[in-house]
Amino acid sequence: MTVNTTISESLQLLIGKPAWGLHRSHGSMFLFDIGEAVPQSGRKTHGEWCFLFESCTWRFEGVGNLVITSQDDSEHIEVQFGRLQLGYIIEASYSAASERLRIASDSGIALEVHPDFTEDDPESTEWIFFVPGELAWGKTKSSLSIGSIHASSAPN
Repeated sequence: MTVNTTISESLQLLIGKPAWGLHRSHGSMFLFDIGEAVPQSGRKTHGEWCFLFESCTWRFEGVGNLVITSQDDSEHIEVQFGRLQLGYIIEASYSAASERLRIASDSGIALEVHPDFTEDDPESTEWIFFVPGELAWGKTKSSLSIGSIHASSAPN
């Protein structure tokens, strides 16, 4: 993966990878692991691909009218995350025009993420997408960029 890679190219590499490891952090913030498990020295195991969702609005929808949103209370989110069977990624896309991220799995569950318009700080982090190696995509209210993970918040 190089700095010249586009977000679309990075997301397309998720197709066919197993989705697992939903871990709520605080409130509606959560980690989402994709791909093979990669042990971390002194930290939790993460997927070779990992998202950290922070100040954004997100929604899981799926079969049987399943809906989990960032607006739900923490307990509901944790219970539902524990029940989700995500399967393999069949779609991963980002629209610069709408600033929406969509990740869908073969289990019929899709995650849609868009900016939290109630957040006023243009530099607040909406999400970080950690890719294999030393790079991560960072989405703030004002930009989307790729850079070294040492300039981002690494998952715990």
